[in-house]
This record gives sequence, structure tokens and C-alpha cells, in this order.
Amino acid sequence: MHSRDFLDNLTWACHLLGAAHPDEFLDTFMSPDWYGNPFVISGLGGTLHPRATRRLMRLLTNDDEWVRVNAAVALCGHRHRGLRSVLLSAMDDPSNLVRYHVEERLEELGQTSSL
Repeated sequence: MHSRDFLDNLTWACHLLGAAHPDEFLDTFMSPDWYGNPFVISGLGGTLHPRATRRLMRLLTNDDEWVRVNAAVALCGHRHRGLRSVLLSAMDDPSNLVRYHVEERLEELGQTSSL
């Protein structure tokens, strides 16, 4: 198996694990040591739990570009009362890739008319 396929499959497995066991996933990976881990971020994306959504929203301001990218991707399907505002702020991100995924999230919320 190609290493890229392995990473994609592992990422997807973490997403499915977060979806299947959201409370356990959140409790297991609560430590800030895990906040930047791309597999944990993918799992948070699968949970659709408000705690996960809030953490992903906070990660959009992380110093690491790839953490921000992964958080923007993981927010797919998430809903939260403050999400629109956070996403609009993230449209000023210096990374084109972050802005691209943030715009996709705004489209999901039906918010691109404000851009």
C-alpha cells in the first residue's frame, strides 16, 4: 500500500471512530497534547458534538497552517451558533488552502452571499 493511501485510510478511520463513539473520542483526546494531531482533528470532524465543534473553531486560529487546514476540513457538517462568525474571520487567513475550505463551510451554511 502506498504511504499516502495508508494516511488517507487512517484519517478516514479516525473520522469514523469519532462518529461512532463521540463521547469516548472527546474524553480520550481532551488533552492539549492532541490538539494539533491531524488524525484527532479528523475524528473531531466525525463527532458533530458541540464540544468538538468548539474545539475545531478554536483550531482555526492555530499558528500551524496545517492544523488550520485540517480544522476547516473537519468542520464539514458541523453547526454551532458562533460558527458563521468564526468562519468569516478565517476568510482573512494568509493560507489560500484554509480560505478555500472555510469558503466551502460557509457555502454549507448558505453564507457565501455575504462574501
